[in-house]
Amino acid sequence: MRPAAHRRPGGETAFRRFVADGRSRAEAVLAPIERGMRLSGLTGGQFSLLDIVQALLSATGPAHVTVSTWTTGIRDAEAARWLLDNGAMLSFQLLTDLSFKQRQPRYCEALLRRFGGDSVKVTRTHAKFALVHNAEWALVVRSSMNLNTNTRFE
Repeated sequence: MRPAAHRRPGGETAFRRFVADGRSRAEAVLAPIERGMRLSGLTGGQFSLLDIVQALLSATGPAHVTVSTWTTGIRDAEAARWLLDNGAMLSFQLLTDLSFKQRQPRYCEALLRRFGGDSVKVTRTHAKFALVHNAEWALVVRSSMNLNTNTRFE
């Protein structure tokens, strides 16, 4: 399904929405990323919050990334580290729930090793968002998705 676009008088994109189908990829659904746009979408788990971040990085170029999520998996942490090591991300900050340390102690330790103690913050949170910014762009993603792929309605 092709996203619907609503244009403001002046031509700039005001709002676009999508419902992802079973074959959707984040980059294809989100494109084109335009200044001033607002995009709202629903998925059935076809892609993750990290997939959205990667799609945004394709548009912005290298950028600083902050992600807030209730939980994450080791595969997602490895993918984020790869993005950092390969220059797609200039920096990475992760905010996750305080219970993550108790629920997933191995994952938490692996995250701390991969990104350093200053890059991983824990607090009481269930918020899920991503911030992607560099000198040219400042993007915000509000989500119900965790960092990992989840095959439920999000």
